[in-house]
Amino acid sequence: IDLLRRRAQIRIAYSNCTEITLPIDMSNKELVAEVNQRKIVVNQKSRKKMVEALELALVKENQPLIGDGYDFGRRLLSAADLIEAQDLNNNELKAALKIRGVKPPQKKNQRKRMLQKLLEEDLEKK
Repeated sequence: IDLLRRRAQIRIAYSNCTEITLPIDMSNKELVAEVNQRKIVVNQKSRKKMVEALELALVKENQPLIGDGYDFGRRLLSAADLIEAQDLNNNELKAALKIRGVKPPQKKNQRKRMLQKLLEEDLEKK
């Protein structure tokens, strides 16, 4: 989801709730506490990455939960989440694609996109 759409969805979802502070409005201390409380994995501990991860979690909490692919039953995992959590290097991406019988592209971003597409197809089959 793009930044503006994500923030709009959060504001709409929590418009009736006076107790929640939106991630972008939180102090660094509050942001770290909220990320830790929700057990959200953030590879880079920059404010921007933590705000984005928390916003995505809030958006996912307000979506109906269907199918399988849950992270501790709390949020729906996408193929992109799985790849991001594994933090694969070039050789690992290449090996993962070869195991699936696909010739890996030259660039890392292309490998990630291809693996993501294959994982999405696998998840849709279940």
